[in-house]
Amino acid sequence: MIDYPNHLARYFAVAHYGDLPALQEFYRVEWHPIANIGIDVVVQAIHNATSLPTERISQALVGTLSVLLIPAVLSLNRALFGVWSYWPLASALLVFNYVLLYGFTNYVGGLTLAIFLAAAWAALHGRSLAVLLLAFALSAAALFFFHLYAFAIYGLFWLCHAAWSLWMRQGTIKPLVIRHAVAALQFVPAVLVLVLFSPTSRNIGLDHIQPAMARDKLMGLHSVFDIGVPSVTLATFGVFGTAVLAGLASRRLVFSPLGAVVVSALTVAFLAMPFGLLGAAFADYRLPVAITAVAIAATRWRALPGRAAFVLSAAFTALVVVRVAVMTSEWAQSNRRYTAIMRLMSAMEPGRRLLTIIAAEDISTPFLRRPPIDHASALAVIARQSFVPTLFAEPEKQPISFTPAVASLAQILLPIAPLYGQPDSFATSAGPPGYRLAPTAWLYRSPDPLSLSSVAYYDYVLVFARTPLRRELPAHLERIGDATVADLTLLAVRRDNVGPEGKGHR
Repeated sequence: MIDYPNHLARYFAVAHYGDLPALQEFYRVEWHPIANIGIDVVVQAIHNATSLPTERISQALVGTLSVLLIPAVLSLNRALFGVWSYWPLASALLVFNYVLLYGFTNYVGGLTLAIFLAAAWAALHGRSLAVLLLAFALSAAALFFFHLYAFAIYGLFWLCHAAWSLWMRQGTIKPLVIRHAVAALQFVPAVLVLVLFSPTSRNIGLDHIQPAMARDKLMGLHSVFDIGVPSVTLATFGVFGTAVLAGLASRRLVFSPLGAVVVSALTVAFLAMPFGLLGAAFADYRLPVAITAVAIAATRWRALPGRAAFVLSAAFTALVVVRVAVMTSEWAQSNRRYTAIMRLMSAMEPGRRLLTIIAAEDISTPFLRRPPIDHASALAVIARQSFVPTLFAEPEKQPISFTPAVASLAQILLPIAPLYGQPDSFATSAGPPGYRLAPTAWLYRSPDPLSLSSVAYYDYVLVFARTPLRRELPAHLERIGDATVADLTLLAVRRDNVGPEGKGHR
């Protein structure tokens, strides 16, 4: 999970801010009515109540919310068709996807809750509005705080449901319009919070919109079943796609009329949505998983022969087993890798500033992604309460920010720099996967990224290099730590040679 170490670091910093003074030098914890902080809130609440480590709480919470997607899809299918069906169990194929593996944990949890809420509205919309309005206003507000995009997905479902009921009306339309207008009030509290009180509103505007490219749409479609292992990903697409196309062609797989409207609306939203929206990237990338989940919930098999049902069930079950086994192995490898990184970080003094660089000569998808190292440096916040400039600390998105003393050092992306050659010898027109935000700025702009001017404001430099870093080090850097970790090098910036007025050390 690419962003996950960064989230873990934030959960730890917020939970221990009051009892670890080193954190207070670099970070500020400020809670605001921000969209997209659902897991932050739940993790901190459970930690305060139980004193359990935030890492364990978040792992359990993310895992639970991911698996709960299955009963959420089952519930929506039941609400749309009026009967239970085995087909929605196919949503087990969606539990692992690259939206989750990117680390968009608040969105993944929010999507599960949005589908549960959609199922509840579809099943209960005919009940007394006095009861429904209060319950769904509270639920929609909670969904807003979990993730703004998930809130929007539920809002689009509600809008499609209202439009469909008006289209299928019998008798006079006025009472139904009035009822829908009153029901729409459930969204007002969350919208008012967003517009009037939330720092997220600062990101509303055309200057915070980043257009999408064709490759972004293709990446989003690929993310639905992608788990980073091409053979398993392609097998899942092949089996699922063949089954669905065969079912639609034979008219044995049928859509709920309302479900078809919702899937169509979500598809249009995906095609129209920009890549960056409200200050957040990968806006369109996240929708295909939602579209697929709702499409499974909106369909059912009709008169499927017993042998075909057996083959379909066996194929899907085998795929789920293989995907779970692969992800279990991948995450075990990730845990070993991150443990080695934190062991190396333990050689640092607590409360120091850490700069991390990836060697441009060694960039490759396996090196960067298996396991992901983009945000591995954030683990230093947990290991040694360090300042990490790539920590997610934007007041519009997170309940934590940098102090003025270090705010100018903040980085969006981990620097990738040539450590053995000159910058001109490396292409700068495109970066490795995951660096879509800055396609021409991912390369570190310095003649020597290890020069005194480049590291003057830091106490340590962590270098990720697939080949051991054997270049001659300048006088102001000293190699420390565990030399057995071949692709990691931890360098200490010597105190007697650091920048003006002692900046960069305590």
